[in-house]
Amino acid sequence: LEPTPDGTGLGIALRHPGAVERLPLPDRDARVAWLAAGDLPGLAQDVAVLHLHLANPVLGVPASSRHRRGLARRLTQYLASAESRPRVLVGDLNSTPFWPAYARLAETLDDAAAIAAARQGRAAERTWGPYPGSPRLLRVDHVLVDACEVLDFRVVAVAGRDHSAVLADLAG
Repeated sequence: LEPTPDGTGLGIALRHPGAVERLPLPDRDARVAWLAAGDLPGLAQDVAVLHLHLANPVLGVPASSRHRRGLARRLTQYLASAESRPRVLVGDLNSTPFWPAYARLAETLDDAAAIAAARQGRAAERTWGPYPGSPRLLRVDHVLVDACEVLDFRVVAVAGRDHSAVLADLAG
């Protein structure tokens, strides 16, 4: 999903050089940023950062459930076949930790918010509310990691939006 002219949407922004490519998936492609250790100060090894906006589930519509399962299956196949290097999956997964799409991805990736929250003795913060400015009811925006150390994780309100931003500090 490309950002729109008014700045909404999703994308990967890089401060330092990195190659970004599309990962073809059903309905919505993901983006993969390949970050090379030599190109980023302090980066000890190459890292793949995947960005995904998983389609919103439509409750009671079987096609939506099949689509989401297929997309999660394709993404986990890609992750399993990817080169051995630290990986980070970020995005609006439209799935709480209790839903099947999240559970499938969490089979191979660790939840940065849950790791940071457990270390701090608190629950992971929710990221979505039904309208801009509403209380956050669900945690559907995630940073999932493999072979990365989670240093910190924060949820930040974004004025005029129904989703909060998530920020993760990682080391590998």
